[in-house]
Amino acid sequence: DFDTIAVSSDRGRTCALQKGPCLSELGGTLEPAPDGVVWAVCPTGNMAELTLSKNDGRSFPSISSVHDPGGVRQPRLVNSARIAAASAHIAVLSRGAQGALLRTTDAGRHWTRVPRTARIQEVSWLAFTTRRVDAAVVQTGPPDRQLWRTTDAGATWHFTPIR
Repeated sequence: DFDTIAVSSDRGRTCALQKGPCLSELGGTLEPAPDGVVWAVCPTGNMAELTLSKNDGRSFPSISSVHDPGGVRQPRLVNSARIAAASAHIAVLSRGAQGALLRTTDAGRHWTRVPRTARIQEVSWLAFTTRRVDAAVVQTGPPDRQLWRTTDAGATWHFTPIR
């Protein structure tokens, strides 16, 4: 069975319940973006699936991130994957395993590695605060947790000391 989500077309005054993108027993994460876009990271057991709704959450077609049967070279994700959306087309993805952050500028059709993020071992938090500014709490080595920040919609990242 799939989870249930509440979808509103009047800014939350009323909601309609409908089938969500993730399995109800495994949960998942929804990440809203402008212009009716909603990303979803759905655990599937050991792996995770990335889906994208372009119609305010009414449907969530898969973008083939688990097994990539269509050969479109989408990133493989594990259950702890995280996504943050800067806009309807730009998002930053942590695959939930060691390795570089990935970024898309075309709503998930193509992903590129973000320079200087390959040493990331774990991302425990990732969120945009504006269309250009994002922050992440990452681990680059035990027990080294750091705050990283971007001001260019995730294209480049830098360590930000906490004082």
